[in-house]
Amino acid sequence: MNGSWNEVGTNLSHTLGETIQLTNKESLSGGCINQCWKVSDSKNRFWFIKTNSPALHDMFVAESEGLNEIINSHSVRAPKSICHGVTPEFSYLALEY
Repeated sequence: MNGSWNEVGTNLSHTLGETIQLTNKESLSGGCINQCWKVSDSKNRFWFIKTNSPALHDMFVAESEGLNEIINSHSVRAPKSICHGVTPEFSYLALEY
């Protein structure tokens, strides 16, 4: 994977407290605002990652905070937000898969 995806792996590693080496990404369809990816690592673990322009990182920050509020409400199931960030190529939000 290229440099920006290595940055995503580094952020996942930092957040999860273990080494994550991303090895594969598969484009998923269905989103009209963001690009969506099923990303895996060398241990065959998976994450759902949304990407968009670096300028739209605040959108992912807001989505992560909103998902956390939904989870904390114990009203409905929502995906866990793992981390978010911005690279020179894209901003991203990593969620459980």
